[in-house]
Amino acid sequence: ARSYGPAPAPRDLVLDAARRRAIVTARPAVANSVGEALYLVSFRDDGTSACDRLRGGAAATHAVALSDDRYLFVLRTPSSWGDLYERYVDNEFSVCQLTKTMPITLSAKAARPDEIRIDDGSHALVYWPPTVGDAVRKVQAVVWGHGGPLCSHAIEYYPLFNWLADQGYAVVVPHFPGSVGFGLEFMDAVRGDGCGRADHAGMVAAGRFVLAGGLRPPSGLVVDVSRGVAAAGHSWGGYLGLLAATRADTPFSCVVASSGLADWAIQQKRTEVRYYDRWLMGGWVYKPEVAARAKAANPDPATLRVPLLLCHG
Repeated sequence: ARSYGPAPAPRDLVLDAARRRAIVTARPAVANSVGEALYLVSFRDDGTSACDRLRGGAAATHAVALSDDRYLFVLRTPSSWGDLYERYVDNEFSVCQLTKTMPITLSAKAARPDEIRIDDGSHALVYWPPTVGDAVRKVQAVVWGHGGPLCSHAIEYYPLFNWLADQGYAVVVPHFPGSVGFGLEFMDAVRGDGCGRADHAGMVAAGRFVLAGGLRPPSGLVVDVSRGVAAAGHSWGGYLGLLAATRADTPFSCVVASSGLADWAIQQKRTEVRYYDRWLMGGWVYKPEVAARAKAANPDPATLRVPLLLCHG
């Protein structure tokens, strides 16, 4: 259910040759983490099944193959872009790493993000800049809107966020309504009347959380909000950036919007994802009851409130 990560998209389910067992990638619905785990599901003759947790919980992972006694899986962490491992099903201490692909120098630069809850209760990742000796470093914050909107970020290597952190920014990545992995109700909140509202409200909540001093930086860093907080994003995140730059409730002082959706009528009529956008908007924009909803969800350039950098193409 994630669209981020290496291409092709990781498989969340692998069957054995007899099709009597499967390994699935999942995490507990009540977890306060986006760390993923592997579960072994065994199918019985009476139609029931048994589920056992195999490993994981602190990174991103998916199975590749399952035999009678062992399985292969890929593990991705903030300091590893994906290596292959082997493990016996009945022995949790039998893990063998088969590949090691990330250069040591690059791995040393990649930091694990913090996982936090912001004031509206939603989950967020925070990437922090490196500290420099004993000096106290002031850093500014940017709230990054992910694409989709039906996706989420796992705890894995993400070069853009690491690069922004290296440039001195605290990067806050909220899982606003519409993000997957937090229940169907939370995911569906972005559909219909919630489109451009519930997701935007999540970005606003993250921005206000930062401005109110909600972030807890590591020793040696201080979040400087004297010049405000920025919003940025690509694709759906770019759309949320356009909303953040044009709506009256924005807490942001500047915005970077990359490849953002600017007009719902054009989006449905002239793009290859029109049926997905129809599902999000709850109908076709040429119908009167949907047209009013789409108009309300459009960013209005006449109400631009903060400096905006547009990236497209």
